[in-house]
Amino acid sequence: MSIKVMISQPRYLPSISYLKRIASVDKFIVLDTVQRVKRGFENRNKLLDLRNKPQWLTLPVKSSSRELIKDSVLDGLK
Repeated sequence: MSIKVMISQPRYLPSISYLKRIASVDKFIVLDTVQRVKRGFENRNKLLDLRNKPQWLTLPVKSSSRELIKDSVLDGLK
């Protein structure tokens, strides 16, 4: 018997294909014990507006990109 496993870093607003991959596996593991990528998709994503132009939607992160994803803190939260 084989088990399908997916290991991935968390994503802010994941795409439909990402969600489909999660649905297609038996085990999904969130890899949040790695450094955050400075301009990665852990806290931002590109969306198309009504004119089909790409717009970035970003959560402000206070912590540096050298911190682990699990230790990242959003800026502006009390």
